[in-house]
Amino acid sequence: MKTKIVLILMCVFIWAGNGFADSDLVLEGENSWLFHTPDDEKGDNNNLYILPRIGNNWDWSKQISFLNNGSISMRNSFGIHYDKYGFPGVSVTKYSDSETLGHPVFWMRNYGGSIDGITATKKNSLLGTLIFGGHDGKKGTQNGRITVKAIDDFKEDSLPVKMYFQLGGESCYAGYTRMTIDGETGNVGIGTENPGEYRLAVKGKIHTDEIVVETGWADYVFEDDYKLISLSEVETFIKKNKHLPEVPSEKEITKNGLSMSKMMEIQMKKIEELTLHLINMNKQNKEQNKRIVQLEKKLRMR
Repeated sequence: MKTKIVLILMCVFIWAGNGFADSDLVLEGENSWLFHTPDDEKGDNNNLYILPRIGNNWDWSKQISFLNNGSISMRNSFGIHYDKYGFPGVSVTKYSDSETLGHPVFWMRNYGGSIDGITATKKNSLLGTLIFGGHDGKKGTQNGRITVKAIDDFKEDSLPVKMYFQLGGESCYAGYTRMTIDGETGNVGIGTENPGEYRLAVKGKIHTDEIVVETGWADYVFEDDYKLISLSEVETFIKKNKHLPEVPSEKEITKNGLSMSKMMEIQMKKIEELTLHLINMNKQNKEQNKRIVQLEKKLRMR
């Protein structure tokens, strides 16, 4: 009890003797701290700011703010350590009977400028990173990172960003980008950071049980008014161009790649055209066989 009274009296003496507002508390010593509540008319006089003394000055860049709306903000990083057993972590819980009254948020922001003069976020700024790591016995390691990066200067009508998923690497940093998502297009790159115009771009092999491709089809070939190109015309085209009509050349495929949906439609069209040619040839063969039988009968009658 005596110890508590002495500590309280010391705090009151220090508090009253440092020239701060009545609401401020100063903890002196080798590690000095200021507990500050502003006496002003800005509406934040119920807020509490805690900050350390660095040298002879209070360092407001390292303050912790407890706001009167229940929020807590920090100017620097914070750590959670837990020895032995347990699950150290951060939990955000919301209670509400309404779906429209907000939701739990973990918000990382990277502004340009300073606290006294905020400017637009600059190109190549990292807006936030989640890092997953361990220890190799000598140093801490970074084995996985999820990062959002500004790929150009931010403007009011343009907020270009990419999300990078990094995993693995031979050093302590997760240096291999395994997947990216373009914030403007939603296009995804796996094994490449530049998916370009493709919704999904993959550099490497893909193994799957099934692929469903939405494409057009070529049943119009069987319509009565379809003009079927003759085999002699096909032969002439092949001799001149070294590939089938309407089928991309090897040079085009090498340059532009293969459109699976378009190629499936073209191949089906060619199969159906070949089928029509076979049907016509079968009719011709039947007619010729019929004539041969008739000629044989005439020859036997002589």
